[in-house]
Amino acid sequence: MRAIFWLLKFVVQAGVVLVGILLIIQLFTGGFNRGVFSAGGSSRQWSDWPAAGGELQPLSGPAAVTIFAGWRQEQVAQSLHLNGVMDANRFYRVSKQGVGVNHPLLADRPPGQSFEGYLFPGTYTIQPDTTPAQLITMMLDNMARQLPPDAVELARRQGLTFYQAITLASIVEREAVLDSERPLIASVYLNRLRSDGDAALLQADPTVQYAMGYQKAANQWWKSPVSLEEYSAVDSPYNTYLHPGLPPGPIASPGIKSINAVLYPASTNYRFFVCRWPGCEGGEHVFAATYDEHLQNVAAYYGN
Repeated sequence: MRAIFWLLKFVVQAGVVLVGILLIIQLFTGGFNRGVFSAGGSSRQWSDWPAAGGELQPLSGPAAVTIFAGWRQEQVAQSLHLNGVMDANRFYRVSKQGVGVNHPLLADRPPGQSFEGYLFPGTYTIQPDTTPAQLITMMLDNMARQLPPDAVELARRQGLTFYQAITLASIVEREAVLDSERPLIASVYLNRLRSDGDAALLQADPTVQYAMGYQKAANQWWKSPVSLEEYSAVDSPYNTYLHPGLPPGPIASPGIKSINAVLYPASTNYRFFVCRWPGCEGGEHVFAATYDEHLQNVAAYYGN
């Protein structure tokens, strides 16, 4: 239910009714979650995915495609292919390798990292000769136009590099449904990082989902629900239940509201939050400063 609510929200925000309807159909039929890639970087050829419809025909003219916040780079590649504007494998290879694009926003990106997190959401016009590197540059330019001019300094004030701010914003993007809660959720993770330092366990569910990669049996990228056993069983540096601090890099493309939530977080002492309703229906959370308060919230809303 939370996933449906999340997708509908971005469809409404983008104002793309017809495309939104198609995306929701793909969500229910599994077409949009089918994939050929793994979080570890290995991949099968796109032709292994029958819903893609085989090789693309060259564009005869410009075409528009909408990229949504909260997508991982594999989903971006899928959408480009499904919309007939760019071969998925071709785009994914460039994004995963993280080379061939020079941009000021990439200045502090660690060597060897992909362009995950930088595939900024928006609607882009693709020309027949547009390359993946050119499209990624368009996405970075779009991000730069919307960022505060002092974004790097704002990140520093939160104790983060810009790359780390994008990483945290990607977690906020996957956690939040309500815009009003984005600064609150950002504050929870920042408070943990500040108080616990190198020992801070963020315990962010989306990082485990990201590490799990494509789930063939469930036909989805973001596995939901994740069992308690899986939190400790997923052996990945992205699993923030096992590894302290931020994950090695972003887990999805954050929108500007999530980025701003990290750059301008709410001033709170919160360190915990839980969905107000089972299944996170409606997307609302309740927040707590202490673990005892958090347990009281869990008992009040879940009866445990």
